[in-house]
Amino acid sequence: MNNLAEDSSDLEAGYISSDESGHGPDLAERLRVKPSRDIWELDDIKRSLYRLENAEELSPMIQSGLYEEVISSATALQSDLKTVGLWACWLGRSALLAKLLRLGLDANSADDAGRTCLHLSCLVGSEECVKLLLAYGANPNRWDSDNDETNATPLHCAASAKSLPCVKILMAHGADVNAGLKEHSPLHYAVLSDASEVVSELLKAGACPDTPQVFTETPLHVAASLGSAECTRLLLEAGADVRAAMGPSKATALHLAAEDGHAECAQLLLDHGACIDRPNSRRQTPLHLAALAQSVEVVELLVSRRANVRARDDDGRTPLHRAVVRGARSCDVVHALLNAGADPNEPDDFGYTPLHIAALIECSACVLLLLDYGGDVTLRTKGGVSVLSFIVRRVPEVVPRYLAKLDDAVHVSEHELGDVDCELTVDFRSLVPCLSRGESELLMAFIEIPHGDINDEGKSKNTSNWQHDVAAITVFFCWLELMFIIGRFPTFGMYVQMFTTVTFNFATFLMAYSCLLMAFGLAFSVLFSNYPAFHLPASVVKTVMMMSGELEYEDIFYNNDTNSQLQYPVTAHVMFLIFVLLVTVILTNLLVGLAVSDIQALQESACLDRLVRQTQLVAHLESMLFSRLLDCAPKQLVAVLRWGAVLTYRIPTICIRPNDPRENKIPKDLIASIYKVAASKKDTKRSIRKVNNYEFRVKKCKEEEEKDNPVVKRKSNLFDRYSTDSQQVERRKRTTSSSLETNRQLPMTINAIQEICMVDIKNQLADISKRINKLTETNETRLNAMESKLIRAYRLSKSRYRIENGTGSKTKAKTTTEIENETWSKLTI
Repeated sequence: MNNLAEDSSDLEAGYISSDESGHGPDLAERLRVKPSRDIWELDDIKRSLYRLENAEELSPMIQSGLYEEVISSATALQSDLKTVGLWACWLGRSALLAKLLRLGLDANSADDAGRTCLHLSCLVGSEECVKLLLAYGANPNRWDSDNDETNATPLHCAASAKSLPCVKILMAHGADVNAGLKEHSPLHYAVLSDASEVVSELLKAGACPDTPQVFTETPLHVAASLGSAECTRLLLEAGADVRAAMGPSKATALHLAAEDGHAECAQLLLDHGACIDRPNSRRQTPLHLAALAQSVEVVELLVSRRANVRARDDDGRTPLHRAVVRGARSCDVVHALLNAGADPNEPDDFGYTPLHIAALIECSACVLLLLDYGGDVTLRTKGGVSVLSFIVRRVPEVVPRYLAKLDDAVHVSEHELGDVDCELTVDFRSLVPCLSRGESELLMAFIEIPHGDINDEGKSKNTSNWQHDVAAITVFFCWLELMFIIGRFPTFGMYVQMFTTVTFNFATFLMAYSCLLMAFGLAFSVLFSNYPAFHLPASVVKTVMMMSGELEYEDIFYNNDTNSQLQYPVTAHVMFLIFVLLVTVILTNLLVGLAVSDIQALQESACLDRLVRQTQLVAHLESMLFSRLLDCAPKQLVAVLRWGAVLTYRIPTICIRPNDPRENKIPKDLIASIYKVAASKKDTKRSIRKVNNYEFRVKKCKEEEEKDNPVVKRKSNLFDRYSTDSQQVERRKRTTSSSLETNRQLPMTINAIQEICMVDIKNQLADISKRINKLTETNETRLNAMESKLIRAYRLSKSRYRIENGTGSKTKAKTTTEIENETWSKLTI
C-alpha cells in the first residue's frame, strides 16, 4: 500500500490524503486492537463484507491498488459498485471512494448488517472519506440496524475510534451527541477508548455525562474502571453524578476504581464528594474491594480519608478479612489496615477471624504479622476449631516463632543475672490473651492440638502416678465443696441436708457392720481364690459391691473356664447363700429403711433447716456487704450494693404496718409472727386494740345515751388470730367441742349428724334475728328523736318570727329561707 502511485493521472490528486500514504496501516492495526471490540467484532465486519456480491474477486484488487480494473468491473453492475464502495471505506481509500461517488455510488449504501459507508469510514477514522460521504448526502444520524444490542451511529464509531477530526466533522453536520443515551452514548464509547480529547469535545458540544436510566452503567463508571484519570476529571467537572450505582451489584464509580486499584481515579472521586463508606448490594465498602484487589495505594488513600476499617459485609467480614489472600502484596495491605486500627480478632458470621483465614491459606507472613499486632490463637470458629489448631496443621513453621514469642515474656530488669539484686519480670499477658474467656483458654488450646513441641511446653514429660491420684482426689473434693456451697441456697438446702444426714448414718451403719463385711470378704478370698476380683484387698471392695445386687452367681459357679473351676463348691454355695440372706436381703433392706426414716425426719424439720441455711447465707452476704473493704469503694457503688438492704448501720430499726396490705418490707409470715408476739404482751394489749380496732359508736339522744350506747367493732384479721381474747374464745370452743365429742358416741349415723347441724343452724338464726330486732328498735328510736327535735325547732322559729313582726321591732324581717338555714344549723350542732 505504501508503494502505490496515488498521484496517477486517472485519479485526482486533490483526493489523495495522508491516511492512505502514511497512516493506513496504523489505523488498521489500531482497529484490530481495540475499537472493533467496542461496537462490533472484527470477524463479524469481515464476514459481512465478504458476503457482498463479487466481494472475493474485488477485494484483492482494491487492496492491491488496481483501481482502474475495479472501477471498470463495478460500472457494469450497481451491486458491484456498492461492494467496491464499502470495501473502499473499510480500507480508507478516499481517492477510490471519490471516483465511485462521481460514478453514482449511494453515500448511504449499507451491508447486510446495516453498516453504511459512513459507519465504516468513521470506524477506521478516515477523515477524507467522512468528508466525501457527507458532501454526497450521507446521513450522520443513521443507525446501523434495528437490533438493540448493536445500535450505533457514525458518531459512535468515530468516538470509539478516538478520531477527533471525524467527531468534529460529524457534529458540524448535525450529528446527535446524545444518541443512544439510554444505554451507550458516543461519550460512553469515547471514554471506553480513553479518548480524553474526544470526551472533552463531546462535553463541550452538550453531551450528557450521566445516563437517565436507574442502575445503569454511566461513562463515569467506565472511566473509573479503566483507570482513565483524565476522562474521570473531565466527567466530574462536567457534573457527572458520583452517587450513581450500576447494575444488580449497586456499585458506584468509587467501588470500581477501588476494585481495579486505580488510586488516582479514586482520589478524584473522593475530592468530588463520593461517599467513602457506601456499601454495594453485598454491603461491601470500597475499602473491602481495594483490600481484596491487593491495591496498597487505594487502601492507604481510603484509610487516610478515614474509611471505616471495621465495616462488615454480608458475611460479617471486615476489610482485614478480605485483605488476607494468596498474593504478593497481601502483607502490605494487612499492615496498612492494622496500622489504621483494624481488629485482628474480629470474627465473621462463621466465627473465622483474619488469623483463621491466614492460617487456612497457609500464609505464614500474614500469620506472624497478625500475631505481632495482638492476634489471639485461642479464638474458635462456630464449629469449635481454634486458631492454634489451624496454625499447627497448615503453617507449622510458625509454631517455633510463636513459642519464642512466649519466651520473650521473660526478661531481666534493672540488674544483670549475676547481681544480688537481679529481678526477673514475667509478663503473663501472652498466656492470658482475653480475660473474658478465662486464664486456662490457651492451655486448653495447647492440649487439643496433636503437636509434640507445644504439648511438651504445656505438660511435664515425667508425670508420676501419685500426681494423678492427687489430681483425682482434688477434683472430687472441689466439686463436693461446690455442692455444699449450693446447699446454702434455700431452694436446694433441704436436699443437701438429706444427703449429708443419710451419708453420715450410712457411714455409721457401715462401721457397725464392718466386721461382718470383712468376714465375708476374707472367706470369699479363700473360697474363690481362682478369681482375681476376690484377691485381697480387692475382696473387701468386691463384697461391698455385691451388696448392691451385683452377685454374678452364674459367672462364679458355672464358668466353663478351666482356670476358674471351684475348688470347694459345697462350702462356697453355703457361704454365698448365707451372704445373700444376711447382707443382700437383711442388711440392705435395713439400710433402705434407715434412709427412709431419716428422710421422713428431715422432711418434718425441712423448714427449720431451710431457715438455718438461709440465715447463714444472709449472714455471709452481709459480712461482705458491710465489711470495711467497701469503705474505699466509690460511694455510688456502695449505695447501689446496699440499696436492697433492710437494715444498715445507720438505720438500726424498721417500722412496719401490719394491717396495711401494701406492706412489703419483710415477708408476710414474719409480719404475722411479729404481730403475734406483740399481741401476747399484756402491757401492749390496749395499744394494740386501739390501733387495730375501728370503733363506730351509735349516737342517741342525751336521754338514752347512757342506756343504749353499743360499740360496734371491726377487728383486723391479725387481731382475730393472735389477740388474747380471741385465743381464749378459741380455747373455749375447742374445749366445748372436745367435751361434746367425748359425750357423743363414736359411731354416729347420718341422721344424728343432720340433727346436730340443724340445731346449730337454728341457734345461729335465732341469734341473728335477735340482733336484727335490736338494731331495728334502735333505729326507730333515733328517727323519732330526730323528728321531735325538728318539730320543736320549727315551732320555736315560727313563734319568734311572729313576735318580732307583731311588736313592730326595728329588727329586719327574716325570710323563710334564712329561718330554715338557722334551723338546720342548730340541728347540726
